[in-house]
Amino acid sequence: MVLSPDAADKQTIVKATVCGSALVALTNMMNLQVCDDVRATVPLVFSMLSGLSVSRPAIAFAVVKPDLSSSGHLEVILSTNDNSVILVDSNGPEDQLLHKRFQTPIVDMSVAPNGRFLACLTAGGVLTVMSMSFSTKILEFDTASSPPAQMLWCGEDSVMLCWEKAMLLVGPYGHWLRFSSKRSLHVVAEADCCRVITDGLCEVVQRIPASTGLIHHADSTHLAAMLYDAIEDLPSATDANLTCCSLTVELQNAIDANIFSALAEFEPSKQKRYLRAAMRGEKQLPPPFSKTAEIVLAARNLRVLNHVRRARPGLFVTFCQYKRLSPFMLIDRLLVRNEHMLALHISQYLGMSQTPVLINWACTKLEQPLVTCKVDEQLRNELETCLVTHRCLVPYAQIAAAADMAGRRSLAKMLIQRETSTLERIKLLLGMQEYENALKEALRSMQIDLVYLALLSIDRARSVPCPNSDDLIYKHTDVPCLLRIHYRDYCWRDRRRLLHNSLVNSKSPSYVDAGNLAVKNGYREKTIEGRIMKFREAAALFAHSRASCFQAKQTEEELELLRLQHGFEERFGVSCFLGMSVTETLHNLFALWITHRQHVSVLKAQVDRLQRHFKVPERRLSYIKIQALAASGQWDEFHRFALERRPLVGYRPFVLALLHHSQPISIISTYFKLWQQAMETAWHLKDSEKLNKVRVNCNDVQLKKVIAARLAQLSHRLHDEA
Repeated sequence: MVLSPDAADKQTIVKATVCGSALVALTNMMNLQVCDDVRATVPLVFSMLSGLSVSRPAIAFAVVKPDLSSSGHLEVILSTNDNSVILVDSNGPEDQLLHKRFQTPIVDMSVAPNGRFLACLTAGGVLTVMSMSFSTKILEFDTASSPPAQMLWCGEDSVMLCWEKAMLLVGPYGHWLRFSSKRSLHVVAEADCCRVITDGLCEVVQRIPASTGLIHHADSTHLAAMLYDAIEDLPSATDANLTCCSLTVELQNAIDANIFSALAEFEPSKQKRYLRAAMRGEKQLPPPFSKTAEIVLAARNLRVLNHVRRARPGLFVTFCQYKRLSPFMLIDRLLVRNEHMLALHISQYLGMSQTPVLINWACTKLEQPLVTCKVDEQLRNELETCLVTHRCLVPYAQIAAAADMAGRRSLAKMLIQRETSTLERIKLLLGMQEYENALKEALRSMQIDLVYLALLSIDRARSVPCPNSDDLIYKHTDVPCLLRIHYRDYCWRDRRRLLHNSLVNSKSPSYVDAGNLAVKNGYREKTIEGRIMKFREAAALFAHSRASCFQAKQTEEELELLRLQHGFEERFGVSCFLGMSVTETLHNLFALWITHRQHVSVLKAQVDRLQRHFKVPERRLSYIKIQALAASGQWDEFHRFALERRPLVGYRPFVLALLHHSQPISIISTYFKLWQQAMETAWHLKDSEKLNKVRVNCNDVQLKKVIAARLAQLSHRLHDEA
């Protein structure tokens, strides 16, 4: 996993280290393979060029986490065999040119927990601490020994060197302490200390806090030391000395120093003395500067720490670690160790929710071998008695899920009835595949979201063997309607067949909706055979209901039109008919006259056939023919159609078609002469209705005036004759 696919066949891993959730490996070709987050579902591995080669190899390397680096990205520090250091990040390698600072190569490196300093140990046993910018040397200490097995930081300002049976702690100013042991040692660095592990014990090495040193320093005259020493003096003399000190800020700092020293102390007797000193100083503070809350909080934290440091839990954590962990994480660690009673008492003492502890206790109890012989009712009573005693809202759904995982389905059903959240009950029942009970719960809640949650879960279960899933849906009247709405509005492409089944197979089938669905699916079919099959299916569905006689007839006509269009395309070798309406089909038949002159008679016969079968009126057919002939440029046939007999639609459609297709004015003017002939014929017949029709349809202003005069004359004549 560490090597990227392109490097897996050519390189091998020489060194590797873990830094937080990142993993960095150095290959034999001096390339870096980095995985930013090993906890990811699919960890991503990428390469970083180190700028080194086999001739100039890396001796040691350290990793700087992104949150501690100056660039905000993961950085790798490499030491070389020529006494230099190379910093590698996403921008590439950068040689820091430290050849003159070190006499021998660096064999080990370690980054401080705060990311500000780098500890380097050379092959000659010299410890050097420098800033991360490599510009300032903080410390240089000669161990006068061979390189140790381990080098790591103890807190943020001390370096621990560990040999097989000895340790050396180097402080910030070159001060050092040596520890020896008869047993082999292994040291683990932590946030504020080092944990020394042997085969028989575990010890903590920690630098004395500054506040503690301030109090216990020889001849210390600090007010914090006065408060601590005043515990053994007479109260009157102490109060007088403190009263003379009117500096409120100094007194506050002294109280804070005693509080922090108490928190850093491991011995309860010394913790009490520090707190008494803080309380003595707090009495002398004015009310606005009271430190009572801080003292009480420190006492609470110390009680918790002293309990978890006992042999039974075995969680020896410092106050700094406890503060970083938070009480919630401490409770989680206690639960992992099955210390439920202690975790519950700590939760109560700190005012935290007891629910996680109770849930973990109940789930752990269900997994124990001793409860397998108990009856479900007895075990349920035990759980409920214990949970009800603590008077807190417990989500029984999690406990019921644990019971189901333990193979006690009946107990899970009993416990789930105590769950107050309807949503959690339904989710658990669905997880247990109790679909009928889940659907009943959802319908009883009268919440549409919960009904859909249960309904869609049951619907998804159809893809796997699930007996009686259809019966569960169609047993209720309103549920199939909701499922149809979901299919129709959100997932009709994937669930067409299921939507069809829900429309047809329910107790009150909707054949009209099923037929409409079949028609829609037919239009979406890409092949003519599939479309014809869907239309036949739609016609058969419409035939089941008397209310859909019209839809059935229209579907039959559409099916017949589809067959005719398919025949036209195969016969004339074109693809311009399928999916068209009757009007568009007639339009295309007229337009084909110009390209299929040898089949004009056949095309005319097909036009007559379509007109008779679909009962197309003559006037509508005339409009279609005028538009088709003009659009296809068949002007000779266009003029012949206009002159062969007086059109039923008049001459206006002809003129409009000529204007639309930008025909010459000379051709258009001939149709105005036809209007003159039409007027003369109507005048000769003394037909005022036809005269009025000519006046309305023609566009010649002068002709309209003449027709208006003729109509007036005809009206007077008819009036005189009457």
